[in-house]
Amino acid sequence: MFTDFLVALTIALVTGSLLSVRTAHDRRVEVAHGVVQYAHGVSRQQAIQLADAYRETGVFNGQFITVRLARNEARQKELYYAVTREHADNAELMTQIVHISEQVAPTVFPGETVLVRTIVDGTVSDGVLARISPETAP
Repeated sequence: MFTDFLVALTIALVTGSLLSVRTAHDRRVEVAHGVVQYAHGVSRQQAIQLADAYRETGVFNGQFITVRLARNEARQKELYYAVTREHADNAELMTQIVHISEQVAPTVFPGETVLVRTIVDGTVSDGVLARISPETAP
């Protein structure tokens, strides 16, 4: 009896692990101009729409854009733009990312606050480039 329980538990754990791997994989979309990663709370269409808007403005050049739902109390969306270390100090690029985000975020995530951050060489930056709220959106 106890052995049957352990077998059932093992099967449940393995199945759950496989499903979570599949879910994580499904949250990565390859588009013609690069890869978009997105997390719980962001739809596939929103992620693609966001990447398209960035590409049209010339900011998205095949690097990763990661969009995710923040795990803070406010449940704000967080938009991450991946840059290399050499571009991290490029004030003009950061200003452009913020400017485009201010235009794009309200249309992709209407009525929601979006935090704009960077991922520098795979590491999430400490600072927030911009906080775009429905009240401050253009």
